Parts: sequence; structure tokens; C-alpha cells
Amino acid sequence: MSLWSIDDIAEFFAVDRRTVADKWISRPDFPPVMFAPTRWTRRWSKDEVIAWATPKERKREQREQKWSATT
Repeated sequence: MSLWSIDDIAEFFAVDRRTVADKWISRPDFPPVMFAPTRWTRRWSKDEVIAWATPKERKREQREQKWSATT
């Protein structure tokens, strides 16, 4: 499993680091931190972040969450 820092995420998506740090990681639907000994060394799963950023994948996950909540 490959883990990404805030800087890795920002570089991959070509956005400012502050966008990731201030807006994305605080969203309730953003993937959970996989490694976090300190606030400055937090890491997220590369695959989960890419899936989160892919609209088709996000819609599928939202449908699955709604379905599982009703069963």
C-alpha cells in the first residue's frame, strides 16, 4: 500500500497544498488517515484518495452507503 502526504496529494492533483490541508482532508467523505503519529506526518492511502477524487467511484460508494444504511 502506498501512502501519501498532503504534499503528495496536492502535487498529484495539481492543487495548492492549502486546498488539501484546509478543505479536502476535513471533508467527512475524505478517506481516513492511515498513519498519523503527529499532525505533520499524517498519511492517506493513495488508492483511497484517487477513488475519492474519481466522481464515478464516489457516486458508487455513496449509493452503497445509502443502501447499507437502509438494511
